[in-house]
Amino acid sequence: RETAVRLEVRLQRMQAGEWQTIDELEPQLFNRDKVRLEIENKSAVAVDLTILFIFSNEDIYPVFPWNQPPGNRVGPGQKLTGPELDVSVETQGSEDFIVLGEVAKLDTYPSSFVHLANIWDGPRPATTRRGSETPLDALTRSLGSGASRNRSVPATPSSSFAIVRLPCRVSEKSP
Repeated sequence: RETAVRLEVRLQRMQAGEWQTIDELEPQLFNRDKVRLEIENKSAVAVDLTILFIFSNEDIYPVFPWNQPPGNRVGPGQKLTGPELDVSVETQGSEDFIVLGEVAKLDTYPSSFVHLANIWDGPRPATTRRGSETPLDALTRSLGSGASRNRSVPATPSSSFAIVRLPCRVSEKSP
């Protein structure tokens, strides 16, 4: 039985009262847009999911699960719709949604990577990034894996973990 993690991730925006999937590879998001992620588990196994958002100022925000698990385990063929988010231009520029999926260890509490969030209220600590490394590079290095820039992660027979990156650009709306 195949045990690889395979995820399909869709970024959606509220338009005219309905959720519309955004098909662009690096969509432009504007102040006060409402967005959410829809994630489908295409794996033959249950997957524990975590969604993080990396702001242009390098803060990492925990999107899902808000609290600790257990609500983040998604069965084979099931979909998870993430929380509705309001886009803000407090930070602008290139930002990333990061979806982390790990094969669920049955009969155990679901795993979560929300501890990777680093929202700071005080002065920023010294960075642990190397040279020209981006926040995403530092995060994936700490996890020991690279991030897929595709919205659908192909399976390899031994991939018990997947990282999906959905880049976007945030700015003010044009007048």
